[in-house]
Amino acid sequence: MYEHVNLADYLTPAERERYDSGESLVDLLSPDDIRDLLDGPETEGAGDVRRP
Repeated sequence: MYEHVNLADYLTPAERERYDSGESLVDLLSPDDIRDLLDGPETEGAGDVRRP
């Protein structure tokens, strides 16, 4: 079963402030960040994922 992940936990403080002001996660995270988060740790590049 999949564990619930809050993508907002991966934002920097500045990004989190923008997110809390209503900006979309899609606008704040890079395509590579989103891909790595969705793919999980089994895939190449997972070591590059921001950790909360």
